[in-house]
Amino acid sequence: MEQPAAEIVLIDVDKIDPNPFLLRLDHHRNVEQLMNSLKLLGQLSPVRVRHHPRTDGRYQLIFGHRRLEAAKRLGWTTIKAVVVSANDEEMFLTALAENLEADSLTDFEKGLALKRLNQQFGKSYEEIARLIGRSKAYVAQHIAMTDLFNEEQLKNPDVRELLQHLTEGHARVLLRIKDPKDRLAAASLIVKEKLCVKETKKIIDLFWSRKLQSSSETMTSNRSGEPEQEEVKRTINQLFERVNAGYLGILREARDINNFTIVFDFFPHHIDQGESALRRNLDHVTQYEKFWLAAKDIRVKVFGSFAYAICSVEKNFIAGGKKLSTISLATFILLKKEGKWLITHEHWSPTLATANLPTSSLTQLVSR
Repeated sequence: MEQPAAEIVLIDVDKIDPNPFLLRLDHHRNVEQLMNSLKLLGQLSPVRVRHHPRTDGRYQLIFGHRRLEAAKRLGWTTIKAVVVSANDEEMFLTALAENLEADSLTDFEKGLALKRLNQQFGKSYEEIARLIGRSKAYVAQHIAMTDLFNEEQLKNPDVRELLQHLTEGHARVLLRIKDPKDRLAAASLIVKEKLCVKETKKIIDLFWSRKLQSSSETMTSNRSGEPEQEEVKRTINQLFERVNAGYLGILREARDINNFTIVFDFFPHHIDQGESALRRNLDHVTQYEKFWLAAKDIRVKVFGSFAYAICSVEKNFIAGGKKLSTISLATFILLKKEGKWLITHEHWSPTLATANLPTSSLTQLVSR
């Protein structure tokens, strides 16, 4: 026998309290977009609430937080709702199932929710997997993501924001880095440069295989006494200077070609590797009548034999007799091999993305 459809009622918005198990860290994500939808189309689906367990005449929201927030901002006094009976566990599971189906949670938010099911409601990983229709590995990997950073680091709002942009796949790779400071630096790099999991794994494999120790508090030096940061800067400047002088052999000499990858700031923006990356770079440099570069404000962070640097680069070229200039943001990943710094990854950001570049977590890390 079919169950009757749930009755939709109108409830005063000021009588609905938030879900005590709110799953989103950013409670107002995309609320403005939803406001536009509500204005144009009205409320297409009701929110779900339960009677408040401790206060007569009030309700607690189960799901539909953004709809409720959008309605309040629009000045609505009532909202369509379905009232159900639910204990705390049922309330939590209903909200989680709704958000998983809508794919509206970040991977970190999913991890926090699944961890809560495990610790607060005493569900095993196997039970959670059955409840949400996922594998036990899915549950374990998302919960593990919540241990990426320690309590002290999580007090920093920038760190919490980083977690919102990392995927569970990124987290699995990052968890191989044991030092919390190194892990945070790598996470900042991933988010700032929008690195995919494959590229992240490549960089972390290089980092981890050398069992590097963080030197974030101490500047390392080479045998001549020159700070490593200055040597890294010189490597990058030398690359540009020699290209400007027409010596294109430097494009190979300055890079670890067997491991080298590059993301260009011109279409298509996919990652090229090894010889393919070198050939594409050569084609780019030689297609103009004249091509020259100028790096500004190179900032470097060194972790033992691993380093990364960011700088703004002015690209000048003459095409069809006309001089054109663009400004890009370049990020370099370098490894020290046999006493020489070699570039193993470059990421060039499009001009529009760097025109009004805000100070980011990565920029702050590098410029300290």
